[in-house]
Amino acid sequence: MSISSNSDLGYSNKSGLSSGWTTLSCDPFSQIEANTSAFTEITDQSTITLSRKSLYYSEQLANYSPFSTTLPSYQASSSARENSSTCIVDYMMTAEKILDELMNSSGPSEYHRIIKDAFIKVQEQNDPEDWQQFFIAISQFSSSTQDTVANVYLARCFISGLGVTANIEHGFRLLKSQESCETSYALGHCYFNGLPPPSTTNGGPHTIQEVDRVAAFEYFRKAASYDPSISTQETVSTIAEAQCIMARMLFQGDGVTQNSKEALHYLMLSAENNNMYAQFLIGVHYERGFDIAQDFEKAKYYYGKSADQGFADAQAALGIKLIAEAQYAQGIDWLQKAVEKGNSRAHVLLGILHEKGEGVSQNDEMALFHYKAAVESNNSAAQYIFGLVLYFGRLGRQKNYKEGIRLIKQSAYSGFPYAQRVLGQLYQQGSLSVVDSSPADTRYRTKRNEKEAIRWYKRATTGKDVLAMGILGNCHENGNGVDVDYEKALSYYAKAAEQDSPYIFHAQLSQALLLQKMAKHLEAFRLYSFIAEHANKEKDSHPLQIARMSIARYHLCANIEDIPYNPVLSLNILTVLAETTNNPHAHYWLGSCYDEGIPDVCPVDRQKAFYHFRIAAEAGDNDATFLIAYMMSNHVIPDKGPADAFPWYQKAALKGHRTSMYSLGLCYYKGIGIEKPNMEIALEWFEKAARMGVADSMSYIGRIYLQKYMSSQTEESMQYFKTALVWLKKAADKNDTYSQRELGKMHLSGKVVEINYDLAVTLLERASQKNDPEAVFYLGECYYKGTGVAKNNEAAIVHYMRAASLGYPLAYTAVAELYYEVGNMNLAYDHFMLASEVPKIVNTKIGKNAKLMAARIALGYYTVPVIQNSVDSSAFIRPTVAFDILSNLSIQDQFTHAFQPLAFCYLNGNGTAANIMQASFWFRKAADELNDSISLFHLAEIYGSGLEMHTDIELALAFLKKSADLGYSEAQFRMGIIYLQGEYGLPIDERTAMHWLRLAAGNSHAESMWTLSKLSGRIDQPELELQYQKSAASLGHLVAMRTLGQKYLHFVNAPFTDALLIKDYLEEGLKYLHLAADRGDVESLVILGHTYANCTKTKVKFSNPVTTKNHLPTPSDDDTHNGFCASDLEEDDEEVDSKWQSEEDEKKLAIECFEQASALGDLNATVLAAEAWHEQKQYTAALEFFEKAASQGSVIARFFCARYCIEGHPGCPADPEKGFQELLICAQELNCVHAYNTLGQCYESGVGVSKNDQLAFEWYYRAAETTQDAEAYYRMACMYAEERVPLSDPSMNKDMEAYRLYNLAVEASPESHGLACYELAMYNMNGITDNRHQVLMIADVCLAIEYLRTSAELNVTKSMLGLALLFLNDDFPLEEQEEGFRRLAHAAELGLMEAQFELGRFYHLGKEVILVGDEANEGEEDDEDIEGEEECVVIPQNFEKAYDLFCRSAAQKHPTATYYLGLYHQHGIFVAPDLSIALEQYEIAVQLFEQCGDAPERWQAEFNLACILHHDVESRHRAYDLFQVAQLHAPEESKFLSKIMITRYHLYGWGNVPVQAEQAVSTLIQFSHDEKFGYYVFLDIASCYETGTGVPQDLRQAFYWYGEVVGKAHLVGDNDNFLDEEVEENEANAMFKLAEFYRNGWVVSKDLEKAEDLYKLAANKGSQAAQEYLSIMLQRTNIYD
Repeated sequence: MSISSNSDLGYSNKSGLSSGWTTLSCDPFSQIEANTSAFTEITDQSTITLSRKSLYYSEQLANYSPFSTTLPSYQASSSARENSSTCIVDYMMTAEKILDELMNSSGPSEYHRIIKDAFIKVQEQNDPEDWQQFFIAISQFSSSTQDTVANVYLARCFISGLGVTANIEHGFRLLKSQESCETSYALGHCYFNGLPPPSTTNGGPHTIQEVDRVAAFEYFRKAASYDPSISTQETVSTIAEAQCIMARMLFQGDGVTQNSKEALHYLMLSAENNNMYAQFLIGVHYERGFDIAQDFEKAKYYYGKSADQGFADAQAALGIKLIAEAQYAQGIDWLQKAVEKGNSRAHVLLGILHEKGEGVSQNDEMALFHYKAAVESNNSAAQYIFGLVLYFGRLGRQKNYKEGIRLIKQSAYSGFPYAQRVLGQLYQQGSLSVVDSSPADTRYRTKRNEKEAIRWYKRATTGKDVLAMGILGNCHENGNGVDVDYEKALSYYAKAAEQDSPYIFHAQLSQALLLQKMAKHLEAFRLYSFIAEHANKEKDSHPLQIARMSIARYHLCANIEDIPYNPVLSLNILTVLAETTNNPHAHYWLGSCYDEGIPDVCPVDRQKAFYHFRIAAEAGDNDATFLIAYMMSNHVIPDKGPADAFPWYQKAALKGHRTSMYSLGLCYYKGIGIEKPNMEIALEWFEKAARMGVADSMSYIGRIYLQKYMSSQTEESMQYFKTALVWLKKAADKNDTYSQRELGKMHLSGKVVEINYDLAVTLLERASQKNDPEAVFYLGECYYKGTGVAKNNEAAIVHYMRAASLGYPLAYTAVAELYYEVGNMNLAYDHFMLASEVPKIVNTKIGKNAKLMAARIALGYYTVPVIQNSVDSSAFIRPTVAFDILSNLSIQDQFTHAFQPLAFCYLNGNGTAANIMQASFWFRKAADELNDSISLFHLAEIYGSGLEMHTDIELALAFLKKSADLGYSEAQFRMGIIYLQGEYGLPIDERTAMHWLRLAAGNSHAESMWTLSKLSGRIDQPELELQYQKSAASLGHLVAMRTLGQKYLHFVNAPFTDALLIKDYLEEGLKYLHLAADRGDVESLVILGHTYANCTKTKVKFSNPVTTKNHLPTPSDDDTHNGFCASDLEEDDEEVDSKWQSEEDEKKLAIECFEQASALGDLNATVLAAEAWHEQKQYTAALEFFEKAASQGSVIARFFCARYCIEGHPGCPADPEKGFQELLICAQELNCVHAYNTLGQCYESGVGVSKNDQLAFEWYYRAAETTQDAEAYYRMACMYAEERVPLSDPSMNKDMEAYRLYNLAVEASPESHGLACYELAMYNMNGITDNRHQVLMIADVCLAIEYLRTSAELNVTKSMLGLALLFLNDDFPLEEQEEGFRRLAHAAELGLMEAQFELGRFYHLGKEVILVGDEANEGEEDDEDIEGEEECVVIPQNFEKAYDLFCRSAAQKHPTATYYLGLYHQHGIFVAPDLSIALEQYEIAVQLFEQCGDAPERWQAEFNLACILHHDVESRHRAYDLFQVAQLHAPEESKFLSKIMITRYHLYGWGNVPVQAEQAVSTLIQFSHDEKFGYYVFLDIASCYETGTGVPQDLRQAFYWYGEVVGKAHLVGDNDNFLDEEVEENEANAMFKLAEFYRNGWVVSKDLEKAEDLYKLAANKGSQAAQEYLSIMLQRTNIYD
């Protein structure tokens, strides 16, 4: 590892650098510190909300008013406190006593207090008799004094029915009759909550006074505007209350514009007027910094003022602040006071203090007491802490996992973030499963649930739990429970770092370490720098040290952009760290600097490096321990060697350093540092290192066991080998080169292990990647032989050459032999020369053979075919030099393999003078010493031909026979011919000839095989003939190749041939023809051209053996009844595309073949090439070949040239007159029958001649009569059907005659005639009648279907559409319906607009069929549970495909398709809802419908367009007009939709339509009686009854109709798909209205539970009002809970 490289910065974590902070979460109690702010956070989380908004929720005011029989908790506690010290009214309340007290009071201030105390006393007792006495007293006092305060309390009695029958209106009037601070305050509540007040109506309607927050605010403002300095104490209290309420309304923007500044002003005034709740809130504002600068002293001041008045929350808050400042005595005193009032927050903190012994004596019992008290108050912090106490068995309690987890869960579910995090940890550790029946202290660990843990961690982060953020970051960094996602990990670390916590720098360090891992070095460096600059040395020592060390490491890297390379600074930082902290990691890196050296900074100093490594090692850095051993073992340290390294390796190994374990194993293996090698101990350490993943150890284990296997002769030897194999495999998996190579060789050879070429190749490839020369060579062998990989000579050569470059001695020889084998003699020569010079093999047999082969190549003696024009002899040594090499090898080295080539030199005079005697000598020497058959053959030639001094036939035959006996094929063939033809004076002997020919054939002699094939055919043995032909062809015999190709193509067209065999025959035939064509055989080229032009290969490829003319394969052919699904169509589309491409490819091949044959002079091929180009619409190329053939005398080519002249094509300008005259010459003078039909077309169309239907008919007739031209028959039929020519017999019927000619057209065409079939289908579908309506031909639907099928097969799209609609829209069997689907899809793909629309509509709706009886149960007879019917999907509903098809059809201006596009964009079907696009499409559809007349969907387009325009107020007049037009065009059963909308327009006066409310409501009620569409007006009727629009207001009727909307929604949901959204919207609105009825108790009993259920249902169905209501309810949190 280089210290100047940044490679280790990104991915290694040397010395275990980590932030270390997430481990704190292992002990949840470490976070509960009484002398930090942690307890504040804990208690705050459960007892006081931390957002400003939640401090002022509106329900505080809604739940309390002057007309409530209960007081707010803070007022009640205050009053109770005051009453406990001053008791003015006796327990038995009487009017006389109250009046007596009032009459004896000293003034307004005192009797106001008397009235208030009396009211509070009656509230506490809440006895009806007491309320009556209070009312009597206040009534008399008010009438006699007209006191405003008494008047307010009297109004309370009337409004709330306290001691008197409720008379809300009278009470309301009393309040308005006098103006004062108290009456204004009370009126503010009346307007804020409405009258009757919620406390008396259970949420019913405010019939006396509706809620009016604006008026309420004004009344509170009036009350607050009174001068407290001249008011009584009770009035000042009222002023303060009003100011506090105004502050809340201003903070919330409730009835007034939100204004935080003004709100805070009124809250301050309220606090100054001694309102203890306002004082507490001001304290919160100062503590939290809400809308005001944070000021803890002022917070304490206001908390104190509120606490002095007995407000428990303020007492707790003050106590907490004092404790945080270590003012324990005062803090605990206030906490005790809060506890006396039941404040759970104070209980929690006192429990923490007693547990920690902070400010009080440590007392587990007291801690438990306070925790339990807080738990009983449902304090979530207490639940969390006490849950941990029970879980861990702290504070003297036994462990109780079950109860502990229950409390932690309860706390977590209540939103306490610490509990949520701990619960996540329990899930992650698998510690949550507890068996109920087991003892309380028994825990059963379960499988970890990391996903659930992640969910709880995320919840904890929303509560700002810093450790949860860190844990989540760690999970995303390391993939614990989630996928590894560094970006998310960084995000969580960043969030943790943003929080005010003790872990800021730990979080930043985690960020930096991860950024470093991600190679974002500049960002990491900046964070390290920030930590180094700002972290506290005492509190943040760990992140500070790691940050400084990382900075030093970065400054050592010279290649990181924007981070300066500053080794001086780096060395200084590391030195300071090492000296001041003695950090072992600092010593390690400092040692690394000296070990490697830094130019111009510190030279390599192994002694210093050793010094620092030693300090690091002694401090426990195991890497440093290893490096000490490494330096010793490599003699880096003077007087130290491998033996001295042994104890250090041992020390590091014992501490788990895996490389040291391996090194220690090597010591024992080689006997280093010990007396002698010890294989057993070495094996032990190798195994330990191997278990830790050290591949080298695994390799050595394998070697040791292989040694045992080789040396052992016992029964255990095979077990040794198996063990070795296991370890070698493990090492190979760890990328060990030796193991990979040896295993690869084993699997190649099959020695001991089974042959596995694939595995061998894989292993050798992995070893070769590390430049192992032997592995690279063997991989080349695999490519050369095709073992485990496809044979690839190029790849083999690449590997051989790479092995040679790595020094493998046999590599050049392998390359040379390969090049020689493929006939590349120049390269073979070069590499034989290189091989002959390799020192390791130069004097070996391999080296000498390399010299021999180089000489043979230079002399031109090849035993293999040579690549044409590939030999450049100028690059070889001269023949004389080659001769000398051979001579030296033969004479000096006695290298016997050189004898034969030396003989050839003398025989041919190559490199030396020709010398038959020397040639004969060396041939004889090669024959004698090597038994060389070639030498014997040439000796036979010498003696048989008289090249010797004399001819010796007997000796020649002896040499020839011996050569043949040795297997030389040329000698065997020659022997066969001699006996077959009776040469050398021998009699003809076919049996002996056959024997020798078979022997030659057995030695791959091509001509022998061809000769045998002819002989086999002569004796009628076709199979043997075929076998010999194949053998001959395989050896390059041209005639054999062509003959075989023709024979196999004949098999393809033979009747009753199996489809699979046909494919094989075709492949074989093409193969042999191509082999012959490649060798320039013209006949083969033309045969191939015809084969490809007919698309024979494509037809065979896409043929189906079960397909007949009248049957298309469907899914039911495979005994399934699941219908035709989308994937089938996709496969079909893919097959069509594939077939088309295949045909195109074949046609291109045909052209290539014809052009090659034409280039070789074949006239017929020239015409064929022209016709092929013409078919491809490549007219310029076609014309070139037609003109070439015409110039050579081809009549058909001249005919095509005339047609090109008529039509005009590139390279041939149109000249119809000239072309027509040329056609006449072809037809009349050259008797070209092909010109007849074209002349008919010229006369029919008036091209090149005047139009003349009669002459056209005559030429068509000649074409039909002479050539049975199907097109001519078709055109004649069209002329009869269209009455363009007279009938030859007036008694004939034009349609019957046309029908006859259409039939002839069909019969005349080999593949039928598509358009004629369509016309025949139409005739058979409708029948034929004469003018008198007499039936001449009865309709035959079955025959019509057959014609449509035939026509569709010929790509007539209108036939496809007709057949599809017939099958899919009528009650046809499943097979036909699936076929219809196929046809429709094909027509749509071919661009037929109507087919695209129809297919889109089928995809939109889906198409199902019910299989009945046997059809449903086919193939399932054994299943007793199968019923008689089965639903089968023919076309699955697929909106994506429907949308695509509608788009394609609409692009061709199909009105209904355009309408469907509008529908999709309007309702968000497949695409995102977009009313602007929907509006555009509907507009286009309406215009298109107007052009094409009425259509079924026209009214829907008009109606939907109107509905969209209706949402735009300015467009409603046009919408109204469209609703009327839609009603006009809609069918009778659908007119109700437009009628309803028109009625609504008259009900509400939309679009300036005259309002006719009563008539409109009457119409809606009439609509409601209709069973089918009445539902759609229920909501309108309910709303009318609720608001009194058009009918008298009747809430019971409204409730009934809202109930009808909900109750009957399920009956209409499926009537019309495009109305489903309206049904669901109506249902949601009605549910919300019903919820309001139940919540407020309007005409039904108040039922909050049912109301809440209805709100939830309405919200789920999309009611925005319900969603808003539920959102508000969720935000309301009472701080007193």
